[in-house]
Amino acid sequence: MSIAWLVVCALGFQVPPASAETPAFQLVKVNVPARPIEPPVLSHRVLPPLEEITTGNAAVHFATAMAPESYGFTRNADFSKKLDLWLNAPLDKLPKDEMRFLVNSFMLAEAERGARKSYCDWQMKDRLKDGVATLLPELQAYRMIASSLRARARLHLADNKPDLALRDVQTTLALGRSIADGPTLIHHLVGVAVCQIGFNTLQEYMKHRDSANLFWSLGYMPGPFVSFMTALEGERLFIGAEFPGLERDKPISQEQARLLSVRFEKLMGMASPSTPSASPVFLTGLALTGYTDAKEYLVRVKKLPLQVVEAMPVAQVVLLRQLEEYETIRDEIFKAAMLPVPQALAILRETDSKLKKIPQTMGPSTLLKLVLPSMTGVVRAHHRPDRTIAALRTIEALRHHVARHGVLPENLESIGFPLPVDPFTQKILVYKKTGPMTCTLDGIAPEGETPNQSNAIRYEITVRAMLGNKE
Repeated sequence: MSIAWLVVCALGFQVPPASAETPAFQLVKVNVPARPIEPPVLSHRVLPPLEEITTGNAAVHFATAMAPESYGFTRNADFSKKLDLWLNAPLDKLPKDEMRFLVNSFMLAEAERGARKSYCDWQMKDRLKDGVATLLPELQAYRMIASSLRARARLHLADNKPDLALRDVQTTLALGRSIADGPTLIHHLVGVAVCQIGFNTLQEYMKHRDSANLFWSLGYMPGPFVSFMTALEGERLFIGAEFPGLERDKPISQEQARLLSVRFEKLMGMASPSTPSASPVFLTGLALTGYTDAKEYLVRVKKLPLQVVEAMPVAQVVLLRQLEEYETIRDEIFKAAMLPVPQALAILRETDSKLKKIPQTMGPSTLLKLVLPSMTGVVRAHHRPDRTIAALRTIEALRHHVARHGVLPENLESIGFPLPVDPFTQKILVYKKTGPMTCTLDGIAPEGETPNQSNAIRYEITVRAMLGNKE
């Protein structure tokens, strides 16, 4: 893992404003059969039920799923092309014989077993001591596992086995939740992406003529759907891990200061890891421009005795000031992460505005400007599963209404169910009936944001009338 990789992941969930040719929202077309809610209303679950859970660490099975003997077939030169076909071809055009091996795939069987374990401990605390150089080579492979689960679910739907397809949805969503609960923001973002693959598969399940109505099952789940705290806490360890032995209240040796200077140079990308004795050019510049301010700050704000600060190597004084500034701004950002989306984004916009006013010169904020994660995109990503769940629950309510009354309702309130709210706005989604059996459902941009494909979504919905199991 690298700082650049973290930034790419965070920004990967931010889409530029729409151009004249691009709609200012993500468009999803849904064509589903009418289906009433039938008792028992929780018989078709979206996450693995407790009766299937056994004691053990899911991470062991997820790791085994990626062993060369189980995962190797995905590395064939033509596999990605085949997978693309399996994920996008109409169900009646799937090469089912070619896909049949997925039914008994050891890789997917291990993913199933892991998704039904009682906990997931990635056992990464020691690895996090490597700081921003921590390697996470396994994470991207989980997207491949999730995509393979989706391909198998589509095969099951083509075989008219929707219950087996729903089981693959359960596995994918449990896998995504476990990844998202990992100790880095990269874990969280990859986990959200895996969950979205699961929800995309669930939409395909809902299109099947024999799909159950999942209105109550979609509400019988954790909220928020993915946990955020572990990732945030893990991120707090990174920068501190970059400077082992950096005392905050007493002097360190000149040799310790030299070694910390080298680490700082590597962190800033100003020195090659292959030249550990390289001159600390970057830190030297900071010392020349900021040592006096840093020393005064430690005495005035941190209340350290002047004689203690003066006994510290220059590099220690400058680094302490850098870390204090970084941690202050980091906490200003992280404090918003657990809030409802409108409140969180308002705080993040305010903090971002303050950061933009900081002069682009060497100074106390140098570290934070280079390594601070882009939390606005991460916060949006964190709540995306809950917006998707709100949309799918509302679609299920519409399926039930058509099954009972033959047409779509004039408004959502007339359905008579407790409808979910969109986490981006804290209101129900915006419904517009466009025909007896067609409508749109909009998740609009949060207040204060320009609509684009990362913060606004429109579902164009057609509900098919059913007579028994026939359309």
